[in-house]
Amino acid sequence: MSTPKVSIVIPIYNPGERLRICLESLLNQSFKDIEIVCVLDCPTDDSARILESYANNDNRIILFENKENLHIGLSRNKGLEHSRGEYVMFFDDDDYCESNMIELLYNEAIRKNRPVAGCNRDYVSVDGEVIVDYKVAHKVENNTCDYLLKAIIQRDGLCNANGIWTKLFNRNFLVRHNILFVDTKIISAEDSLFNFQVFLALKEEQTDLAFVNATLYHHVDHLHNTAKTDSYEIGLMKYREQLISLVQKHELNMFDFELYLGNVAQLYTMFKKVVLKNRLSKNQFFSLLYDCPKIVDTITRYHKFYTSNLTIPKNIFSNFLYRELKSYKQKETMLSNNIP
Repeated sequence: MSTPKVSIVIPIYNPGERLRICLESLLNQSFKDIEIVCVLDCPTDDSARILESYANNDNRIILFENKENLHIGLSRNKGLEHSRGEYVMFFDDDDYCESNMIELLYNEAIRKNRPVAGCNRDYVSVDGEVIVDYKVAHKVENNTCDYLLKAIIQRDGLCNANGIWTKLFNRNFLVRHNILFVDTKIISAEDSLFNFQVFLALKEEQTDLAFVNATLYHHVDHLHNTAKTDSYEIGLMKYREQLISLVQKHELNMFDFELYLGNVAQLYTMFKKVVLKNRLSKNQFFSLLYDCPKIVDTITRYHKFYTSNLTIPKNIFSNFLYRELKSYKQKETMLSNNIP
């Protein structure tokens, strides 16, 4: 069996009829030398039957089945493990792309001899109406590794740094740097964390990603998006902890400012979603936060330097956060020193 040039990894969990749209957009690509590695993550809808009907008609579709629900992070790792392509891409099971997406990304990666190539995306409704076009919303066309690392750290949601679906990765490059997805049952924003490691590895190899300045991937908004759940919001604390660890490990001190701003912005958004809407009490929120000592440390350490750079609501929140965390750290210090 010949080795395909590009593998597309798709974890499958209850996409419903939207799975057909996803598969059609890939099977009808102008670039034909592909394999589509589908990982069935114990779906409870009709997607297994839909997938099998497509696989019976096109041998480029390869099926794997999880014995238990692993969620998207570990399912992507399983797909990556079984992929054979020179390059690999990661798709969501209910999204779709332009018919020339893979051809454009592959050709650009080869032309520039880069291990990673990317493009723009948009965010669309289930009816195809554009909610956000990131090419229009984010006007800065800067794709250096330093800029992309900074964008993730400071939580710039409009930058091309975050989405995993808009990128083509050299598989040997990922293996060489041991870049894998985290367990999304525990840690959220696995795509941003994966990309962060990719940009660190590109920086280490003294290169940047190739980029096609066109909107080629369409990410669909619907009621079942994982990012809409409370557990996803809580997992973002663990994500920021992982991010801080990588920043510290690679001594990226030039991003201390962005790290503080990103942490405050993330916690402000989470506080609004799960505390102000009475899904968690304030005490529960801080109990979760106290289990993330790196976040606590960065906010208490940098607060006095950076709080004035925040917008008024986030500034008010950061002062409130700082008082709570400073009081907590003082109590911890007293307990560790056996001070009654």
